[in-house]
Amino acid sequence: MSPAATLWADNADLAAEALAHPFVQGLADGTLPLPAFQRYIAQDAYFLDAFVRAYALALARGPDRQGVRDFFTLLSGALDELEGHDADAARWGVRGEEVRPHRATLTYTDFLLATAALHPVGETCAALTPCMRLYAYLGQALAARGEGVAAPYRAWIETYAHPAFEALAARLESLLDRYVTDKEAARVAYRRAIAHRAPPAATPRRHASERDVMRDAVDEARANVLVAVVVVRHLGDADSERRCRPDRHAHGVSASPSSSGIGPSTWTTSASATVRCSALWPTA
Repeated sequence: MSPAATLWADNADLAAEALAHPFVQGLADGTLPLPAFQRYIAQDAYFLDAFVRAYALALARGPDRQGVRDFFTLLSGALDELEGHDADAARWGVRGEEVRPHRATLTYTDFLLATAALHPVGETCAALTPCMRLYAYLGQALAARGEGVAAPYRAWIETYAHPAFEALAARLESLLDRYVTDKEAARVAYRRAIAHRAPPAATPRRHASERDVMRDAVDEARANVLVAVVVVRHLGDADSERRCRPDRHAHGVSASPSSSGIGPSTWTTSASATVRCSALWPTA
């Protein structure tokens, strides 16, 4: 089997769990509470924005011209999906400007963007592919029920069951097959991504404590810092470490550890270019 087919087969357990999840089954039979779907739509919009940016980073790092063309096609498809998503959000009463990403969403998007910025293109494909393949799988499996699909969420199912979405998923899988070099790194990235992309719980979020509010503030700060990622090849080698140092005052962002153990860092290179990255800082 190809690398993409092998990785999908190796993660069939998570795909089956996703299909059996009450959230997904509620989409099919129409019993999913509207607030749960609204929360999902709100978080998915934030995720899709990061997905588009990850495609853009992969395009910029494409090893050959055909890869650049393929990533451009995928990027265009993701932008179309994001625009359609915005229209759906408005229809379902979700206001994008009021959305704040949850910690789980930020963990996933940070992982995608860090992989796309700092790891080989093959590993980036391994991190991006599970979302496309899993959603195509879920859409097709639910659409196969035919008239058994309830009306409220039928449009969502039809979007991901459509042959055009399957074609995009297959194109990304072909890029994974073409560019993967480190099979173990690809295996880890694929498994982590498909686990992250599991459907959300359909239960409402509990009342936020003061600690939750503080954590959300930290998450929002991290999200703002991770708007732009400048690709630095060989960032981890000794020469880059000598040339890339924390600037504690750039843009008013401190590079010191945060109380939560997670904090943003702004880095300046000897060429005066600014590299923004989300860093995991050890706690004192």
